[in-house]
Amino acid sequence: MKVSVRFTAAVHTLLCIHFFEGAERVTSEFISGSTGVNAVIIRKVLLQLQKAGLVETAPGVGGSHLARPADKITLLDVYKAINDNDEERIVFSFHPEPNPLCPVGRNIHRLLDPALNSAQTALEMELEKTTLKGLAAQLKTAPEPSGRKHEASRAQTIPDKVSIGGKSQVQRHDYPRGCRRTENPATFLDERAGGRPRKR
Repeated sequence: MKVSVRFTAAVHTLLCIHFFEGAERVTSEFISGSTGVNAVIIRKVLLQLQKAGLVETAPGVGGSHLARPADKITLLDVYKAINDNDEERIVFSFHPEPNPLCPVGRNIHRLLDPALNSAQTALEMELEKTTLKGLAAQLKTAPEPSGRKHEASRAQTIPDKVSIGGKSQVQRHDYPRGCRRTENPATFLDERAGGRPRKR
């Protein structure tokens, strides 16, 4: 059984909230611009995260905020929030009716269950090691993109003038709608506020 894409979308959502909180209204539409996931699905993800006590969402366009410190949110918390019952959390689903009259069928659980249970436990232990704060720290030191641009559905391409070999050239970057980086990584330009720099 494949882990739902809602899990990675939920982690991306939490990182967006943590990264832009205080500088932007982090709405489902805003998050959609970064994730490339439809805003309707993002709203469902936010509801699950809110139900699990990981985010708080203001009605209307108030945006979302973390409900607990980033170092207190692990990937396991997110995994459990998105898969909110025991059946959904089990990575390996078993075929329901092995034949008890067959020597293979009546023993298949005894043969496979120990290995599958160990794999499930190992997955959850690994997810518990990683916090949102740790991921955010890696995000701050991530290199600028080069080559292939991301395909976020609501991203906009914004030209930046740069000097290369003494000549002014235009360099294009994709950023979530409503913001783009300045030369100072601690600020970004709010496009909806006439390009006025804001601190992150």
